[in-house]
Amino acid sequence: MPQTISRFSLLLIVPLFAACLPDNPETAGDSDVASSGTTSSSSTAPPATTHSPETTTTTEQTTDHTTDQSSTTPEPSCGDGHVDPGEQCDLAEQNADNGDCTSTCQHAVCGDGLVRDAPQNPGDAESCDLGDANDGAYGGCTPDCTLAPYCGDGTIEPDHEVCEPGASELPCTSKCTYAGRLIFVTSATYDGALQMFDLPGMSDGLRGADTLCRAHAEAAGLPHHESFLAWLSTSDQPAPTRIAADLNFPEQPLQLVDGTLVAQSWSHLLETDLLHPINLTEQAESFASVVWTGTLFGGSPASDCALWTSNGLFEAGMRGDSEKANSQWTEKGLTGCNAMAALYCIQATIDPPPDET
Repeated sequence: MPQTISRFSLLLIVPLFAACLPDNPETAGDSDVASSGTTSSSSTAPPATTHSPETTTTTEQTTDHTTDQSSTTPEPSCGDGHVDPGEQCDLAEQNADNGDCTSTCQHAVCGDGLVRDAPQNPGDAESCDLGDANDGAYGGCTPDCTLAPYCGDGTIEPDHEVCEPGASELPCTSKCTYAGRLIFVTSATYDGALQMFDLPGMSDGLRGADTLCRAHAEAAGLPHHESFLAWLSTSDQPAPTRIAADLNFPEQPLQLVDGTLVAQSWSHLLETDLLHPINLTEQAESFASVVWTGTLFGGSPASDCALWTSNGLFEAGMRGDSEKANSQWTEKGLTGCNAMAALYCIQATIDPPPDET
């Protein structure tokens, strides 16, 4: 019996004793780990979760860094100092359309339409560049980008010039024409009755002829058109005398409207053969015609169709020939006043020649 009580007592005492012992956290933790694998996995999850945000953060930082690089790196462009695809050169701030490398990053070449200065290599410099128009035409540019013949180069180009400033005996303008007065043959013909009864004060045949000359000059846009006078005489008014009264700079040359020299001076016109026939009209068109003059070679008056008021068959007038440079330019012979003939027109007022300005 005592043994039975003793065992029973033990069974009661041990649990009570265990309940009275103090709690031990480390033992409890070890117990939890030992008692359940599932619990152990749950216990280790937090450190993994804690490490995961760190990894995410690192990834975000890397992504942000890549974005910053792409936003601050400039795109390749002409002028950045680097020869990029599609560029032949790039001198950065030295790119210039007159330099070795153009503003579009291409090598400067003759024919690109840009004039290269080449201060570092004067032998490579261009005088001109008209691109596809570098054909060597007068006043233009040659295929090797040098100047084609032009007014002012010191050489007379017969097809385009009559003189060169500083290279001709007579005064020459910047347009390579003589600084003189114009003379032309009218593009229309008239009978010997040149008076204009429909205009006040125009009953005089000479004044009618002067009016016709001025009308032709104005229609052609010639300078000082209001000063043109007809080379026409009457018995009491020789052409040289009446025209000379209105001339300024009488010693300047006479020329056709295209610049062709006719006479070196007013006195030359009266005393010697012409240098060229007066065969161009006010429109610079060739015109072969008989011309009313009423004037002998040297300037004396001749037959004048009754003071240039008659177109009668039995009246006569002196005529010249626009194709002649000898005395026949003004004195070819008499013809009936009913015939049709042109007029010579001379510019009385001219601009001052270069050496007079």
